[in-house]
Amino acid sequence: MVANKFIEAAAGGFLNTADYEALSAADDVLDGILTAPTMGEILHSAGLELAVVGCGTPGGNRILHHRARVLSNLNISLHGLDKSTTPEAGLAIVDAVGPIPDSDLPNKAQIDWVVDAYMDAVAPERDPTVTILWFSDPDTPYHYRGIESAEAAEAISHADAAFGRLLAWRKSSGRENLQIIALSDHGHVATHGKPMVLRNLFSAAGFDMDRLTLIPGTFGSLYTEDENDQRKLVSWLQNQSWCGPIFARDLEGLPSGALPLSAANCEHPRSGDIVFVLARDAVAPNGGLLGRCLHDNAEIPEGCGLHGGLSPYEVSSVLAFSGNLFASPQSV
Repeated sequence: MVANKFIEAAAGGFLNTADYEALSAADDVLDGILTAPTMGEILHSAGLELAVVGCGTPGGNRILHHRARVLSNLNISLHGLDKSTTPEAGLAIVDAVGPIPDSDLPNKAQIDWVVDAYMDAVAPERDPTVTILWFSDPDTPYHYRGIESAEAAEAISHADAAFGRLLAWRKSSGRENLQIIALSDHGHVATHGKPMVLRNLFSAAGFDMDRLTLIPGTFGSLYTEDENDQRKLVSWLQNQSWCGPIFARDLEGLPSGALPLSAANCEHPRSGDIVFVLARDAVAPNGGLLGRCLHDNAEIPEGCGLHGGLSPYEVSSVLAFSGNLFASPQSV
């Protein structure tokens, strides 16, 4: 998946994972948009429940538990009940906690609502086996204000405080058996330079972009079922100073110099036939945090954060466990 998009022919082409309506339609066509069993489905098969309360993108929130309504579980998006997989169950939470606040940057009020909804309504009323609480920050301030911006620092501080409230509630409510797992899905690097407009670069090199499908971002995905086109594209990309690692599907043999898609764990029928990463470096653009990337994303202001590549700054994530089922404090 590149730039949160992939191609699904059965659903009419491009799917953007942030687009709630498109994902809902695809779910109907495909009887489920995901090709692997989800946590919600696995729990349900054991008679257990997954609940989701999140203020990330409405489509992303849906993917976290896309079968919630069918399974009579809870999945509420703070983008509104009309963007929630379970609007009726979501309304009960709103009635108990109060109206969903408007989003902001940093998104402090919504993050507080997510935590309050769990502590005041979801846990006492539904007591789900697993609950996902999804904070939009600090990802959104990183994207639109910058990794080292004042808004990013404020967002991190507030997210920490909200998480601290959850830990304190566990103790004060006598829920010593509640296990808490905190995780991030990626890091960020700063963009540098204007969007590259990759489609124009491929066209200028003589490639027929009407025959190819390109999904651009801070890395790119090319769809072509022709092995000769694939070899020519890979050969050309290898000579571009702005191109980093190249991964390819084995159509009729792996193109020379390309890594197999499996090397990046992206060998899926929906993956591009060529996946390439735009160049990174270890420059600290503001004298602090390291890491910059080239990009082709006009939505992100120059110098602000992006992710999706393979630099250590992007693949570095946090995973922490707290609870009586886990070992005594230690770091790995």
